[in-house]
Amino acid sequence: MALCFAAVLVCTTGTLRFYRYRKVLPHLMQREGLFAAVFSVNLLSFMVTAIGLIRIYNFRVTNLVARSDLFVTMLADGVASAGVLTCAIVLLMGSGGWKESIRRDMQNVIKNAFESPDFAEEINQVQAEFECCGTSINDSRPMQIWLDTLNADSAFRDEVFAGYGHLPWSCCSRQSASSCEHIRFSRYLPTLDETAYEHYSTYANQVNKKWECTSLEECKKKQTSALRSVNTNDCVDSFFSAFRLHFFVSTGTAFLLLGLYMSVTTTMCFLVNRTVNGTS
Repeated sequence: MALCFAAVLVCTTGTLRFYRYRKVLPHLMQREGLFAAVFSVNLLSFMVTAIGLIRIYNFRVTNLVARSDLFVTMLADGVASAGVLTCAIVLLMGSGGWKESIRRDMQNVIKNAFESPDFAEEINQVQAEFECCGTSINDSRPMQIWLDTLNADSAFRDEVFAGYGHLPWSCCSRQSASSCEHIRFSRYLPTLDETAYEHYSTYANQVNKKWECTSLEECKKKQTSALRSVNTNDCVDSFFSAFRLHFFVSTGTAFLLLGLYMSVTTTMCFLVNRTVNGTS
């Protein structure tokens, strides 16, 4: 019974952690209903196992179980254990197929974040919790999806700000949140040509103006600090990696152990049934 409780707890914990991301995981909650299906299988297996153990206990202690009851218990345990083991295999081996679906939904959330506060709030939660920034499109850097769109912020009208792409605050790394350079971040992406900086004053003045520095060493430090101040991981990779571990793998492993345990219970019912038949 402890294993049943543990399986229910693992399933519930994994479900509650990711259930709030309804816009990133719409297929798992609406059309396919993966969370509901897994939770239902878990509760059903818990009930079947509990009933089976109670009937076995009654037979061993009070001899109150009839032959037909033991057969029904054995049959129910057998079907339930097969279902749980099948569910475990699907969770452990079939998780990879969900990644591309999550990628499409993640891109859709980012696209709608500019018009809907709900979408913006959810993608900010994802990026802050999983320490990522955007998602790759056609092998581009993940953050590029933001830089291509957040380049006309109405709060910055002067020419110093106008031509640069920005990143959401949630792209800032936890270690440098107070000094994050997410505003006008795209200005730090070009490679600094040290030779040109030292020999051409026009280039040096341009870099100094863009990066707000006064010397080559200061500019190098400013660029390094800015690049380190934001997360660069792809949100699809970071999110799916955590989702796979804390939902698919943990729940699948719990189901595998529970299915094996229920198989043992089925075997016990079979042996008890043989005992009843032998003494009748």
